[in-house]
Amino acid sequence: MLKKIDWLVIFTFLLLAIFFFRINNQLLQDTYWHMAVGKEVLETKKIPTHDNFVYGSKSTNYTSTEWLSGLIFFETYEKFHIFGLSLLKMLAGLGTIFFLYKTLAIFTKDKFKINFFLLLVSYLISHRLFLRPEMFSFLFLAITNYICFSYYYKNRLPHLAFLLPLIFLIWPNIHGFAPAGIVILAFFASTITIEHKIFRKERVNYTKFILFFVLSCLTVVPQIDRLLFFTNTSHFSSFIPEWNSLKGELFTNGQLQNELSTHWTIYLYILILIIYLFAFYKSKKSILSLFYFVVLLAPIKFYRLISPTVIIATPILVHLLEGKFNTNISLRLYQIFFSTTSLLILISALSAQIIGKPEQIWPPTQPIGSERFIKENLHTKRLFTLGIWNDYYIFNIQSIKTFSDVMNEYRDRESLLDESSLVNPNNDPQALLSKYNIDTVVNTQNVYRWSSSTNLGNLQNWRLVYISELTIIYARKDIIKNNHLDLSLINPYLNSDLKFQIKDREEAIKEIENLLNYDPQNGFARSQLILNYIDENQWDEAKKLALESRVQIPGNSYYSFLLAIIYGNLNDCEKASMYATEALNKTPDNNKKQFLEYFLQQKCPKQAEANTQYFYD
Repeated sequence: MLKKIDWLVIFTFLLLAIFFFRINNQLLQDTYWHMAVGKEVLETKKIPTHDNFVYGSKSTNYTSTEWLSGLIFFETYEKFHIFGLSLLKMLAGLGTIFFLYKTLAIFTKDKFKINFFLLLVSYLISHRLFLRPEMFSFLFLAITNYICFSYYYKNRLPHLAFLLPLIFLIWPNIHGFAPAGIVILAFFASTITIEHKIFRKERVNYTKFILFFVLSCLTVVPQIDRLLFFTNTSHFSSFIPEWNSLKGELFTNGQLQNELSTHWTIYLYILILIIYLFAFYKSKKSILSLFYFVVLLAPIKFYRLISPTVIIATPILVHLLEGKFNTNISLRLYQIFFSTTSLLILISALSAQIIGKPEQIWPPTQPIGSERFIKENLHTKRLFTLGIWNDYYIFNIQSIKTFSDVMNEYRDRESLLDESSLVNPNNDPQALLSKYNIDTVVNTQNVYRWSSSTNLGNLQNWRLVYISELTIIYARKDIIKNNHLDLSLINPYLNSDLKFQIKDREEAIKEIENLLNYDPQNGFARSQLILNYIDENQWDEAKKLALESRVQIPGNSYYSFLLAIIYGNLNDCEKASMYATEALNKTPDNNKKQFLEYFLQQKCPKQAEANTQYFYD
C-alpha cells in the first residue's frame, strides 16, 4: 500500500499548499471593489449594470463580468475574514496545479520532470495569484485543458467533462478569461471532428464530447456581452498598466525598468518560449504544437497573460521535450531543477514573500483606519482621493461615492483630465469641487511614490479635520458633525519636520496630543511629538515615545531612524548604529543612508568606521 503512494507528489502539493496560503494575502484595491459589488448583489438581488459607486463619469453603464466572484469574496470575508480569502486562494491554486499534474501525467512518467514543472508553473502564477477573480480562471483553464488533452491523446473522456456546460455558464460571471476557455474547447472540438469525419479516426464518446462543447457554447451565447466585454470598453483602457505589452512592461522611455519582480517572470517566460521553440523545431510538427505556440506568444502583446498561457501550454511543452535528451542526463537535470525550485518555493512559503518579488511592508497601500474618522465625524457623500484608494472607501463606507473606482476601462477623457487636475497641488480646485459637489478630500502624505494633493489651504469653507502618517483629510464645513478635533495650527505642507509654527508650539502640541488621544495609533501625532521632544532636547521623553511607537507601528522605519538620532545624541553609539541599520533594512533610502552615515561619523566615529562596509555597499 505505502509503496504505491507517490511521496514526491505529496511533498510537492504540501509545499504548494503552504506556499499558496502564505503569499499575496493583501487586500488589494480590486479586492475591495469586488467585495463591494458582492455586497450590492446580495442586497439588491440583481446583477449590476451601472457602476453605482462613482460620480466622476457621465455614464456609469458597464458590463459586469465578475459579480459572482465579488459575491463569493464578500461572503467569504464576512464569515471568515482574511483567513477565508487566503484559504480560497490556496484551494484555487492547488486545484489549478492538480489538473496540470493530471495533464502532464498523460505525456510522461518521469516524476522529477512532472514535479519540477508543477513547481515552475506555481512560481510563475504566484505573481498573479492574488485575492482577485483571476484565480478562478486559472482553475477553469486547467480543467478545460485537462479534459481536452485527455480526450485527444488518451481517447478517454473524463467524467469531469459533464461539468463543462456548468463551468462555461458561470465563468463569464466570474472573470474575463472565459473567451480563452471557449477558444481551447473550440480548437479541440474542430480538430477532433476533422480527424473523425475526414481521416476516419475512431473516437470513443465522440458524440458526448461534441454535445458538451455545443452545450458549453449555448450557455455563453445569452451572455455574449460578458464574453466580449472588452469590445465595449473605452479606448482609454489602453493606458491601464495591466494591459501593457511585454516591451512596455520592461522598458519606460527606452530605459530598462528597475522592477526586479517583473523581470523574473518575464525572463522565465522568455526562457520557456525559447525552450518551446527548440523542442518544436526538433519535433514532428503538429497542429496542436503550433496552436499552443501561438497561445504562448500572447504575452508579448499583453504581459499579464504570462500566467494563464504557461498553465495551458506547459503540457505540450513537456510532450515536445520527451526523448530529446539522454535518459540518465535528463533524470539528473530534472532532479537538480526540482531540488532548486523546491528550495525557492520553500523559502518563499516560510517567509510569506515570493523570492524575486519584494513585498512592500510600509507604507500600507490602503488608508487603513481613516474610514473610522470619516464615519464618526463627517456626513460624507462625495469623497475625492487617490485613485487606488477609492475602492477601499467604497467598501468600508457604504454611504459614499468616489470620483472613480477600479473600472478605469469605462472612463471618458473628461473624467480622466478632471481627476488629474484635482490631484495636482498647483491647480485651483474650486471650480471642479463645485462641478462635482465634492464634500470630502483625502490627500496622501509624502510617504508614497504616487500622490494626491488637492490644494485646499486657501478655501474658506473647507477645514483640515484629520491627519495620520498616511492621510490628510479636509472636509467642507457644512458636513462636519463632530468638532472635537481642532487642527487649526497644524500645516501638513509646512516645509519643515515640525508641521506647526514655533511661535504656536504650546497650543499646537495640545492639538496633536488631542489627536493622539482620539487615535492612539496615529503615526503623524507620534512622530510630531517625538520631533518636538528632540527639538527641545528632551531626549528621555523622545526615547520613551519612539520606543513605544516602534512597537505599536512596527512596519514604519521612521521610528528606528529617530531612535538612531536619539541614541546618538545620548552617546549610546552601539544602539544608535543598531537602529540606523534597522531603519535602512526596513526601508532602503539613499537620503536617509547618507544622513545616518554623516550623523554617525559626527557622533560615533568608531561605530561609523565599523559600519563603513554597510553604508558604502
